[in-house]
Amino acid sequence: MTNKQIKDSENIIDKTNLEIEKDRIETEEKLNKLKREEDKLNEKNAKLAKKNEEKIMKQQQKEQKLDEKNLKLNKKNDKKRRKKDEKETKLNKKNEEKRTKEQRKEEKLNEKNKKQLLKEQEAEKLLNERSKEQPIKEEKQEKLLNEKSKEQKQEKLLNEKNKEQPIKEQPIKEQKQEKLLNEKSKEQPMKEQK
Repeated sequence: MTNKQIKDSENIIDKTNLEIEKDRIETEEKLNKLKREEDKLNEKNAKLAKKNEEKIMKQQQKEQKLDEKNLKLNKKNDKKRRKKDEKETKLNKKNEEKRTKEQRKEEKLNEKNKKQLLKEQEAEKLLNERSKEQPIKEEKQEKLLNEKSKEQKQEKLLNEKNKEQPIKEQPIKEQKQEKLLNEKSKEQPMKEQK
C-alpha cells in the first residue's frame, strides 16, 4: 500500500469520523431539545394537576358545605314538620272532643225533644179524649139542668097552688110541720128572755 493510498484511507476515516461526530452532536441536541420539551410538559402537567387538585378540593369543600347546609335544613324541616304534626294532632283531638261533645249535646236535645213530643202527643190524646167526652158531659149536664128547671117550675107551681088553697086543704104532714115550726118560734123568744 502506497503512502497516497494510506493518506486517502486516513482522509476517508477522518471524514467518516467527522460525519459521525456531527450526527452525534445533532442527535444530542435533539435529545436535549426533547428533554427540555418534556420538562416543560411535565411542569405544565404538574401545574394542571395542582390546579385540578385545588379545583377538586374546592368542589369537595363546596359539596361538604352544601351537605351541612342541607343537613341543617333537613333538621329544621323535620322539627317544623314534627311541630306541625303535633299541632295538627292536638287540633284534631280538640275537634274530635268538640264534635263528641256537640254530638252528646245533640243526642240529649233530641232525647229531650222526643220526651217533649211524647208528652205533647199524650196531652193531645187526653185532650182529644176529653173533647170526645165533653159533648156527652155537656149533654148530661144540659139534661140535668132541664130536669132541675122542670122540677123548680113544678115546685114553684105547687107552692103557688098551696098558697092559693085554704090551710085545711094542706096535707096533714105539712100542717104538723107548720105547727112544730110555730111552737119552736114561740119557744125561741122565751129562751132568749131567760
